[in-house]
Parts: sequence; structure tokens; C-alpha cells
Amino acid sequence: MIKKNFAFVLLLIFFSSCGKDGKDTRLVSIGISSDIQSASPVYSFGVSESILFEHTNLGLVGHKWDSAKGGLTDYPLLAEDWKWNESRDEVVFTLRSDIKWSDDKAFSPEDIVFTYSVYSNPVVQSSFFGMFDKFHTLENGQIDIKNTFEIISPQKIKFKFVKNSNPSLLETDLPIIAKHIFEGIPDSLISVSDAIFKSCGTGPYKLKKWERNQYILLEKRKGHFLVNDLSPSRIILKVIPEYFTRKNQLLTGEIDVLPEINTEDIYEFENRKDLNISAMQGRYIDFICWNNVSPEAFLKDSVIPNKYFGSKDIRKALTYGINRKMILDEFLLGRGSVANEPVSPIFKDNYSKSTNFSYNPKKALAILKNAGWQDSDNNGILDKSGQEFSFTLNFVTGKPLREYTANIVKSDLKKIGINVNLEPLERGVFLEKMYSRQMDAFISGWQVPIPLHIKPYWNSDLKKYQTNTSGFMNKEIDQLLDKTSQTNDPAELKRIYNKIQNIIRENQPVTFLFWIDNFSVYSSKIKNAEVNSLGSVQRCWEWEVR
Repeated sequence: MIKKNFAFVLLLIFFSSCGKDGKDTRLVSIGISSDIQSASPVYSFGVSESILFEHTNLGLVGHKWDSAKGGLTDYPLLAEDWKWNESRDEVVFTLRSDIKWSDDKAFSPEDIVFTYSVYSNPVVQSSFFGMFDKFHTLENGQIDIKNTFEIISPQKIKFKFVKNSNPSLLETDLPIIAKHIFEGIPDSLISVSDAIFKSCGTGPYKLKKWERNQYILLEKRKGHFLVNDLSPSRIILKVIPEYFTRKNQLLTGEIDVLPEINTEDIYEFENRKDLNISAMQGRYIDFICWNNVSPEAFLKDSVIPNKYFGSKDIRKALTYGINRKMILDEFLLGRGSVANEPVSPIFKDNYSKSTNFSYNPKKALAILKNAGWQDSDNNGILDKSGQEFSFTLNFVTGKPLREYTANIVKSDLKKIGINVNLEPLERGVFLEKMYSRQMDAFISGWQVPIPLHIKPYWNSDLKKYQTNTSGFMNKEIDQLLDKTSQTNDPAELKRIYNKIQNIIRENQPVTFLFWIDNFSVYSSKIKNAEVNSLGSVQRCWEWEVR
């Protein structure tokens, strides 16, 4: 208790340093649900770290979301410009000359080479390990430095990629770490070294103080090329695990930003003139996963169709039998859209909309009866060859939307003669069963990656891609997914993704439920804050605090 009280006193000292009333008028406080685990981007574990490292450790380039075209645009950070060669397998970056580390040491291209060497080192096991298939690599997966990088001058560096690997600036945007901080530390000891808990970056903010499980204090680096007089002078990431406490602190003005609110609270925030509310759309999707393969057989290294969900016709019937729009309207207050495909509508060039599979219990029952499912004993449950259509639907505890959805699914499917037993599971147990394919059916969701990348969810190699949780296998899909990484031609990508979506819709390996809008709330004192598909807290140096 004494330690917590002392931390609170420190908060008061840090948070009230200027202004006529003793307050820092350009300080911004952001409520986060969990603390960071690392102060270095070598190990980045979640949203809190992402917010931190965007502001402390710049990459060569950054990306903004272009809502009009539904894609990313690139902008310069540590690099002031770049030029690709004609075959687009080499790119030369011209670095800014005014960059220094937050400890005032000079930044150099050697820091870039060192960063990519550490990130790709299998001994280090950084958060970015395994992401370098377009680079020249050694047998252990580490980047082949000699064949990948060329330092042309103190302000120029060349990246050389594998021929025909179709690289983009996304391969060059990782946050750079300081060589002088990490060099000399054995690879096997980096994860437990003090360097992981110290921040040294090139960003517009530096980590001033980190009080574990209390707050992270960032301070503006005056003179940095990204900030101006109206940029926040300090940014506080305040750790508040309980949602209702975060909500109340926003309402009372103790924090200025709440990155994610519950849908049922929208009206309460919308009526406040001192608060602004914005939506991040198309990044989150919920779905019901029908295990296409037999859990029992998969345990024995055998892949055979699931006795219930191995048939695409049965899966279609299940989708027709669930009133997804009612769940969206009742629980999410209509804030989102019914989903019918794996590609988010935010990707405007590649999204193919379908209105098929609207709620139609009569059609669902007709499909089931045509497949041989009848209520032979008049007990209200369909049966076939002595087997009743009865299964368990799992979901994670503590997820109100998932619990509500499960109850609606149970009720809706009962109307067409299917018995559903609901079984909530603790998160750890749920994930273990999901990745080992030991559940027949479950409710889950994805956060859609940007840029568009759906191969891990649909590739037929079930051992390599555990994220293909439905166990759906289709050779044509595999070929099409491979082609998506072999071209940058918009027309060709559109054709490929349209075909992928049509095949998945036809086979219904899962029942897509809805794209969920995620809402964030900001104090009206913050101007120029942008909420879009990339996130709700981004580029805080562009915010104007008035």
C-alpha cells in the first residue's frame, strides 16, 4: 500500500508541472488495460507496446491508412526518400541527417543492419522472427547480412531482396534499435538483459519513466522533426485493468483517451459535449468455426471429415439457420455489418460483397432433410442412421458478446431440430483445444491483418498453419493464396481475391457472423486525432492539444 501511495504521489508530481493552475495543459493521458512487458521493440507483446514503440522507435518509413482507396500509403520517417531499381528487388534509402538517439548518440545505417540481424536471430527469438522470407537468409533463418545490406555512405543504405520475391516497403518498416545499447550482449542473454527494460529510441517521444503496473510516461523531444508546439508535451499511458474504472476516469476527466469502449456505453458518451467518439471499422470479425475434420481422428494423425460438419451442405444449412442480423442489431446496436466473406470491406479493391445466406430457417431445414436428417422419433431433434444432430458449442468465458451469440445460436438451431450444448471455457483451455482441433464447434474471432493477408487462416497444411482452425482444405485455394504474394498488380489481386471469396462462400467452412465496429473516445481538447482501420491511438505527435 505504501508503494502504491508513493507511486500516486509521483503521478501528481509528473502530471502537474506547468500552466497557471499548476497543470500541464498539453499533457494527454490514455487509459490502457495492461502494462507493457518490454521497453524495447525486440519483444513487443501487445497493443500497449505498439503504442509505445510507434512513438519511441521509428522505422525507415511509416504507413497511413487511405480510407478512400482502402489501403496503405507510405510516408518517410528515418529515411527522407527511397528509390527502387527497375526489377524492384533492391531499394536505396537516403537517411535524414538530423536524427539522434534519445541518449544523444548519433544514428547511423549500422543501427539498421544491426536491428535486422537481431530481429532475425533464432537465438534471440524476437517478436519479428520468421518474417524475413523475402530477404536473403542463412539456413537457420537469420538474415544473410552480406548479401542483403550495403552501406553506401553515412546517409545511404541499400536493401537487396530475393529475386522475384515481390517485396514492398512493408519489409523495411520495423522499429530500429540502438546498436550501442545491445552490442556486446550475448544473443542468448538479450531476452533477460537490462537493455530490454531501458528505452533508447529515435522517435519524437522518449520514455521518461515506467512505473510498473501504474503508468508509462513519455516526454516530447523538443526539436524533433515530427513535433510542433501544439503536440502533446507528455503522454501518459495509464494502466487501468478494469474497464468500468477506465470508463469512469474518462467521464470524470482523469484520463483523456479511452481506446476501446463497450457498445452499450455509446449513447452515454455521445451525449457528452466534452468528448468525441470515433469508430474503427472492419478490423474485427466474429465467426462460428465448424470443425471440418474429426477431432478423434486428428489426434491419431488422420484427417477424415467431421461427422456433422464435414459436408458443405450441412454447413450452409447452419448458416441459413442462424439469425446473425438480429444479434448484430440487438447486442451491437447495429454498429457493424453482417459478414459473409473472409476479406474485410475496408479493402475496397479486393472485397467482394455477398448478400447470400440471409436468415432462412425453412431453407436450412430443407437442406438438412435433403441430406438425410429426419426427426424419426418425433422428439424434436433431427437424426440420421441412429445419430442425433447434437453437438457442443464452446466459447471463451468473460466475453458477453460471445455468450449472447451462443445462446441465440442454441435457440435458432433448436427451431430446425438441432440440439446445441453450450460449454464456456477459460481462455487458456479454449486456445489449447482450438489449436489441437479438439472442439467440434466454437465461437471465435480475428483481428484482420493490414495489409491483407489471409493465407494463415485458409492454407490446407493443417500442421504448419494452426490458425486454419476450421481444418478446411482446398487445393485451388492454396494455389490462389500463393499467387497473392507473387503480384502487386491491382487487377490481378482483385481477380484472385474474388475467386477465393467465392470458393469460401460456396463451402462455408465457418459461419461468418459480423464485422464489429470498435469505438474510441477522446477529450475534445485533442484535435487532429485520427481513428481508422490502422488503430485508435496512432501518430500522437500530430495531435494538437488546445
